[in-house]
Formats: sequence, structure tokens, C-alpha cells
Amino acid sequence: MKPKEYIDRLKKISSIGGVEFSAFERLAEAEYEYSVASSQMKGHVSLSKAAACFFLNSVPRFNLEIQPRLVEPVPPDQALLIEKIAHIFSCLRASEIASNNGYPLQGFTILRNAYDDCVLASAAAQGFTTFSRLHGVEEGEEYNEGVAKKRRKKEEGNIRRLMDGTASGLTAQTTVQLRKLDSLYDLEVHSGRVSQIHSVGWLRGTDGLRVTPSYNEMNAATFMCRFSEVGWMFHRLLPNIQPSGIQFFPDWGVGWQVIDESFEIMVASMTEQLGKPIGSAMREFVNAKFPFDQNWSFPSQQASINM
Repeated sequence: MKPKEYIDRLKKISSIGGVEFSAFERLAEAEYEYSVASSQMKGHVSLSKAAACFFLNSVPRFNLEIQPRLVEPVPPDQALLIEKIAHIFSCLRASEIASNNGYPLQGFTILRNAYDDCVLASAAAQGFTTFSRLHGVEEGEEYNEGVAKKRRKKEEGNIRRLMDGTASGLTAQTTVQLRKLDSLYDLEVHSGRVSQIHSVGWLRGTDGLRVTPSYNEMNAATFMCRFSEVGWMFHRLLPNIQPSGIQFFPDWGVGWQVIDESFEIMVASMTEQLGKPIGSAMREFVNAKFPFDQNWSFPSQQASINM
């Protein structure tokens, strides 16, 4: 079959009233209308864009301000951490693209992985574990997937108890809220139960099934709250880009602090303005378990420096 014939057949069965892929065009229009409504959340949009700009601008700044002062390559552990930070950024961006175009709960599921990655990355940055241990690998040992999987599960369990579980040292109120948040993530990630709430009419036989997005303030707010929490955790990781003894120029730290304070204001407002205890819980959690600031540098870095 020639390419033109292949494409023409698909167009023929997907066109109505002379409009090619007409149903898809209606979907795209609904997604656009949702994005317009979503863009009205000015505070969230501004913070998200500013945080993204800060990270994106940090990459060329590393190449200009830090890389020339190193006489040794970035060591493996820090390289792995920086790669993980970049991966988390991509997850955050993917979740926001989904949410902004009408799929906030699908974006919410992506945030679950980003949340978990942030927690493990923070533990590694503080020396509580290493990426090798998180991968289930022992140095000098032949790789065995079955053994590595068991080790990964055990190590992650130990780290989660230390970071946000029974051995975390967090207040009882905070650990309760974190467990509730974990359960909320599970409801949507593993069974789509949160999404199912919005199909009750269909399930009861009293309404049609909607498959194109329409703006739902509750779903949008759920995503924005979770995005603010994970975005703050991600931002707290960024000073680990700095090797030991080598920092960005001072204005980097000033910008980092502005973004950090803005995330804290956003998260705290969940409690202070909306009366939701998760805001205070996340504030305690991030400040305790992501203790990095603009002066922090990755502790395992032992590189020589060109002054």
C-alpha cells in the first residue's frame, strides 16, 4: 500500500461533512478552551513559569560559571543526581501539559512518580543512601535483576521510613497527612477512582459518558496543590548542582530564594487560606527533609578547583 492510499483511507473513515478528522478537531477545541480557563490561575501560572525559567537558565550557567573551574569531571554520584533532577523537571512539565489541556487528574498521576523521585534524590543528596543502593547494585558484583529488584525494594522502604514514615521524626499530624496524600495518589494511579467520581451519572445510568475535557475547578485545584508541593521539593534539590566549594554567582542564590519563598507561600496558603492541614504538613516535611538552600553544595564532590 502506498503512503497516500494509507493516509486517504484513514481520512475517509474519520471525516464528517467534509471535515477531516472532525471528532479530533472537536476534542482539540475542547482542550484549547480548557487551557484558556486554566491560564486564569495567574499565581500558579507565574510561579510555574518562573520556576521552570530558573531551572532552564541554571543549565547554561553551570557550563559558564562552574564547569570551567573544575579540573576533574563531575563525579558519578553527582552526575546521577543532576540527571535525576532533569528527569523530575521533565515529569513536572509533562504533568502540567496534561493538566493545562484538560487532563488534570492524569497530570496528577505523573506527579506521583515525581514526588517519589524527589524523596529518594533528597536522601541520596544527604548521604542517607546512594544511587547504586537505590538501583540494588553492589560495587564489583555481577548484576542480577532478581537480586537487584529485592534490594531496591528494601532500600526504598528503609529510605521512605526515614524520610516520610515512622522513623522520620516528623510530627504525628504531619505523618498522618502524608499517609492520606499517599492514599490519594494510590486511588488515582492504581485504579482511577478519583476520576471515576466524575462518571457517577454514567455508572448509574442517568447521564451520558463525557470523553472531551471541560473545566472542573476541583480537579484543577487538586492538581495545582500537588504541583506546588512537588515543585517545591524539586526546587529544593537544585543547589545540589553546585559541587563542593564551587557556587554559582551570587545572583543565582537570590533568584533561588525568591522561587523558594514563593513555593512556601503557595503551599502554606492551603492551610492558612483554605483550612487544609496538608499545607502545614508539607511545609514541615519540605523544610525538614529537603534542608538545602542556595549555599548548599553536593557533599560527595571532591573535585579539584581551578581558581
